[in-house]
Amino acid sequence: MLADKAALLASTPEPWRAPFKVLQPPQSVHEPRSTVEGNPEPEIPPWWWQALSGDGIVLKPQRGHGGRGVIHFRWTGSALEQQALFRRLPADAPQADNAVVPNPKQLLAHWHRHCRCQEPALAAPYLKHSSELPATDPSVVVRVITSRPWPEAPVAVQQAWLEVPLCEGAVAFISPDGERLPILGKPLTVAQLSGLDQWTQLLKNNAPSCVRACLEAAVRMHERLSPMDQVAWDWIPASPQPFLLEGNGGFGLLVPQLFAYHQSKAAKAVMP
Repeated sequence: MLADKAALLASTPEPWRAPFKVLQPPQSVHEPRSTVEGNPEPEIPPWWWQALSGDGIVLKPQRGHGGRGVIHFRWTGSALEQQALFRRLPADAPQADNAVVPNPKQLLAHWHRHCRCQEPALAAPYLKHSSELPATDPSVVVRVITSRPWPEAPVAVQQAWLEVPLCEGAVAFISPDGERLPILGKPLTVAQLSGLDQWTQLLKNNAPSCVRACLEAAVRMHERLSPMDQVAWDWIPASPQPFLLEGNGGFGLLVPQLFAYHQSKAAKAVMP
C-alpha cells in the first residue's frame, strides 16, 4: 500500500486528499498490435488546465523514493516552467516544446525525457501551505514519523519536523516546537538567517494549527493500515485541512536520530 502512492491516496479520507491522476506510459511496441491500438489517450482530469496555468502540476514516480523525479511544471502563457522540488535539475535538462500547453500525454512524455525512464507517474496540482505560515518556494513539507511498537499498541507520533525552504536554495529542518538542526555547508546569508529566525520564533511561540493538524492526521492514517511498526508521512500543512503527499515504510534515519540526540541533550541539561 505504501509503495503504491496512488493506492494510498485513494484510501485517504477526502479532506486530506488532493486531486490526482496516474499517467501510464505508452504500451511497449513489442506487444501485440491489437493491444496497442486499444490503449486510449489518457483522460484529461477536470482540474488539469486550471492547475497547469495556475500554481502548476507536480509529476513524480508512482513508485518513487528519495525525492527522485519530483518535478513541478507550470504554464506561464508562453512557456512551460520546470522546477525540481527535492533535487536540482541537471544542466542538460530537456526543454519543453513551448508552442502548446501540454496535455497529460505530452507532459508525461516530457517528464520521461527528464527522468530517462518509461514508468508511470503520479500527477497532482501543486499544493501551497497555509497562510498561517510564512510564504516559501516551494511549499513547506511536514514529515511525521508515527510508531506502533506492537500490533495492539496505540499509534503515537515518534518524531516530526518541518522541511522549510529558505532563500537561495537552503533547507532548514525545524521541529514543531522550534528546535532546528544545524545546516551544513556554506555559512547562511543574512537573508537566510532572517528567514530561519522568523520560522523558529513562530514555532517556539506555539505551532500553528495547520502544523498540529498534520500530526493528528498522521496518527489517524497509521491506524487505518495493517499493523506496521513505523511510517514516515509527508504532508502539506494547508488550511482548513492538511494534504497527504505520501507515506513511506522505508525512510532515512539520520534526521530523526539527530532530533532525538538534541532532545536528549536538552533533557539532560534541565535535570537537577
